[in-house]
Amino acid sequence: MLNEKNKKFFLTILLFFFNSLIFASDDIVHNTQMLQVLFGKSSQMQSDDGRLLYIGGFTGNKKESLLALQKAVYWCVDEYNGHLIEYARPYLNDLVRFGVDNVPQYDKINFTANQYHGRYTHMGWDHTYPRGPRYDFQEIWGLRKNLLLSTVERVFNFQPEEMYKKDSFAALLYYVHILGDHSANTKSTLPTRMRVNRRLSLRGRTVIREDILWELEHHISQLFREQTNATEYRAVMNYLQRQATKPEFTYAQTISDDEYKELQSFAKGILDNLVENIPALLSREKFFLRVFP
Repeated sequence: MLNEKNKKFFLTILLFFFNSLIFASDDIVHNTQMLQVLFGKSSQMQSDDGRLLYIGGFTGNKKESLLALQKAVYWCVDEYNGHLIEYARPYLNDLVRFGVDNVPQYDKINFTANQYHGRYTHMGWDHTYPRGPRYDFQEIWGLRKNLLLSTVERVFNFQPEEMYKKDSFAALLYYVHILGDHSANTKSTLPTRMRVNRRLSLRGRTVIREDILWELEHHISQLFREQTNATEYRAVMNYLQRQATKPEFTYAQTISDDEYKELQSFAKGILDNLVENIPALLSREKFFLRVFP
């Protein structure tokens, strides 16, 4: 017979897996990847609902800060159709209660779409999205992006001399999510996601690349500009630069199944390298240590 304590523990585990399977197993994967990039692969994670995660032992503001970041990333990148209505509106209300400034109204940032919704949110942190007759996706994206930026600001309270780090930290969270999609999603949705790698091209005298590797190089160099001599900084930047020399993948449904598996592995390799190096860099950043000492 199970005693009362064991019954509660068993029920918690059962509900955890039930919620994961029924509601959004991909959400818990995304959130696991995010927390691993922030705290390392060996971090002990817990969940109260099978969707959102926090580090074991985190309570109060530390726990609420992690939950807020996950809610903001979810709304920034993945919400459409109010398809998980039991979470969509409450998440916005939770962010208001957490003290995030300028949280937009639900109807201002929701839109009707399908599994190809990524073309309106997954094409790049600074991408220009279409302005259609029904939805102005560029305006919607601006509000969603600002929601994540405002949440990052609320969590870390960047000092004036640190403000340049805010955009790059938020962009890092964004690209971790897109890499997670590249490493797991189906081939049919590939054209709706920003390219992981892209050959250099020239327009006039301007170098154009617009791929995740390029973006990560930029934002990591901004976020850790005082740590350029750190072993982890050199490791991640050298890795990204090496990967950028690899042949470009075909970003269309005409990509072969074998090549798509290679692309998935390529994206996962980038994620693994971020998990290996970014936590140590963050652990030396003053803005991060103020919240997660």
